[in-house]
Amino acid sequence: MSFDEIAELLKIRDSERKEKWEQLRIQCYYSMVAFHGNKEYKNPQGLFPLPWEKKKVKEVKKLSKEELAEKTKKAQQWLETNKYR
Repeated sequence: MSFDEIAELLKIRDSERKEKWEQLRIQCYYSMVAFHGNKEYKNPQGLFPLPWEKKKVKEVKKLSKEELAEKTKKAQQWLETNKYR
């Protein structure tokens, strides 16, 4: 079996696993709605988010002009000292 075939099988297995979790969440959602109504739970995603649905947000720190100049200077120094490696 080639690496491409193994990679494809792993993608299929991952897809099936995600599908099972989606089905479980929908079943839980409708069970909760049956007992509590849909006022508390608007949609299945509100019941519990799955890891692959979370958006990864990376916070970016804005540098001041002084910080930017300092980092640029350090980078240039590093490049000069590691030029021939």
